[in-house]
Amino acid sequence: RMKIQLATEAGDDRELYTEALERLDQVLATNPGAYELLSDKANVLGRLGRKDEAAAIYDQLLAEHPDDAPLLIDIANLSKDQKQFERAADLLVRVVGIYESDDDVGNDESVYFLCLQAAGFYSAPEVQRYDTALDLYEKALRLESVPEEATLLSKLLLHYKYGDDLEKSAAAETDPARQAELQRRAREQFEKGVNTGNALVGQYFESVNGFFYLGLCHGKLGNEALMNENMATYRKLSGEN
Repeated sequence: RMKIQLATEAGDDRELYTEALERLDQVLATNPGAYELLSDKANVLGRLGRKDEAAAIYDQLLAEHPDDAPLLIDIANLSKDQKQFERAADLLVRVVGIYESDDDVGNDESVYFLCLQAAGFYSAPEVQRYDTALDLYEKALRLESVPEEATLLSKLLLHYKYGDDLEKSAAAETDPARQAELQRRAREQFEKGVNTGNALVGQYFESVNGFFYLGLCHGKLGNEALMNENMATYRKLSGEN
């Protein structure tokens, strides 16, 4: 593990990672089932870009140790590197569940950051599990002693994006009942965006993007005066005036 640490500290030195891999293979030759060594090997393979080999080892370990939080986080990181964002998010949510059920208060802060990370993955264009992402942003906000600007803004952006996607789906829908339902859901997201945006700019008076997306949500709801008011503040803060 020392060589892995040295390689990481040296800016992901491939030569040191290769040496670490050779050493791991030597030890595993006499103890092929060593869990921690296999996990280390998968980690090194991933850092060397041999991600399919790393994934094969991780899949084996995951089947044997489904509730090992550090292992789940390592696999989530590899999944992210492989652009398997939904899997990465699912694994991180599993870790949240594990941490919330244990008695280690030291994991509480980790739950917060894991929620934010998973929310980002779920809201990715490749995944679009917007409802799940929004639930995680809500959870993160409940864990903040004071709502953070970045969390509120991420939630606002997602409400707008979700509403816009629903609106486009409604425009393409030919069934009147289905179209009306999509329009209702889109409006609901824009309304939630306004609520989130008001909370954001009410606390962070110079949130440039906050005013911009709040204005867009008002525009989608047909509130032209409020849209123009927020857009004027956006232009002032961004130096466009």
